[in-house]
Amino acid sequence: AARLPVSAVMTRLQNDQARLDALARLADSLHPEAPLKRGFARVTDASGKTIMNVAAAQKAGHVGLRFADGEVNAQIGSGDPVIQKAAAQKTVTRKPQVKPTTPSNQGSLFGE
Repeated sequence: AARLPVSAVMTRLQNDQARLDALARLADSLHPEAPLKRGFARVTDASGKTIMNVAAAQKAGHVGLRFADGEVNAQIGSGDPVIQKAAAQKTVTRKPQVKPTTPSNQGSLFGE
């Protein structure tokens, strides 16, 4: 005799389904491999542990690069000597700052 209306039950099920769908989307976006679909790569050592910095990559020597469509192995080296030399020689040049000059025929703003 004291039953819930079918419409109330259906509304509750639809709301719960919408919340569940939202949680599933959130879980998908937080998955460690989600960035791979956006062009990033995950770098791992021989044991499969994620490498987070240059020092760890150099220590590992051999790494795995995981992309969205597969994985490749790579060897960490000192890099191309030509590129390193060019990077070491690269200097930042700035334009000299020129102080604005006041023309001799221009009066003072403050009437002096």
